[in-house]
Amino acid sequence: MLDINVSKHGSNTNIHQFFERLEVLSDEVTPEIIAGYQERQKVVDSLPFIQETESSIFKTVFADDEAIPSPEELEGFYFTHQDYETLLESNASLATQELRNRREAIRNKLLGIHDKLEPFAKRLGLNSHWDRNHKVSQIEPNQFNFGRVNWMAVRFGKHRTQLDGLLPERAYGEKELYKFPKHGCIQLSVTQNGLSVGLFHAVRYDSWDRAYVANKLEKTPDFIRTITRHLRDLQGYGYTWFIHDPTTGQGTSFSVDDESLDDFPTFYRNDEDGYESFLITTYEHNHDEIETVDDIVNLIKFHMELLLPLYREMVQVPQKI
Repeated sequence: MLDINVSKHGSNTNIHQFFERLEVLSDEVTPEIIAGYQERQKVVDSLPFIQETESSIFKTVFADDEAIPSPEELEGFYFTHQDYETLLESNASLATQELRNRREAIRNKLLGIHDKLEPFAKRLGLNSHWDRNHKVSQIEPNQFNFGRVNWMAVRFGKHRTQLDGLLPERAYGEKELYKFPKHGCIQLSVTQNGLSVGLFHAVRYDSWDRAYVANKLEKTPDFIRTITRHLRDLQGYGYTWFIHDPTTGQGTSFSVDDESLDDFPTFYRNDEDGYESFLITTYEHNHDEIETVDDIVNLIKFHMELLLPLYREMVQVPQKI
């Protein structure tokens, strides 16, 4: 740091004069000024030269990942090589115009799946977010996704009226739109690894259903056996339960297929505030059961019914809507 009292490049008088002059020439940063710069950025983003430059950069950044099949191998699939490529970790925190366009394309595909699934889901008592703008997870890096868009999802869970009064105001804040993610749901996600489906049980903090299960375990210790029994019905479908900190990537996991369910109670004790907790199975990019939108819809319907008993056990769902 520069010490203005002993700087050999000039006296402290000159430096003070510099800052006084700077104060005269500067404007306070107001919302109007910020909006003006945002509008100018939109103009810059729309320039052909900028778009061409972004495209050339993407050809380098999006070098074919070995884990993602080639565009030719995924020809005819609902989700393309480019879709999975967009969600690579190396691009998760970027916010260029081309990435916005790519994420918007994935969002529209997920909405297409949602619209086909919704009538079936409602018959099971599962509901998506009441605001269409929030039926798909956010597509811009922000505080809620820890500055990364490395997956995009559509969720089905509690009805809007079932959420009323289920969480303290401190967790909701003043924005009702953020109620839904605080509760457990059945979730379909697109990631760089393929298509995942499962039970998202708890966010890091103020998760209603983590507290709900903890309360049931305290009052009925054998409740964990009930959860384990439902997990047994999921064996053979590749499900893994993850408990991890998304900010550090640290955590632990439990394979429903490969580990003894007798050990699950010990594993589940790791589920506490500060960690996300979810159970998923993932289908690789070129799996024949996720080729078309109808293939995906039928697959998710199957898993919704498969997960429903566990969902009803671990998620507090008031009967009245």
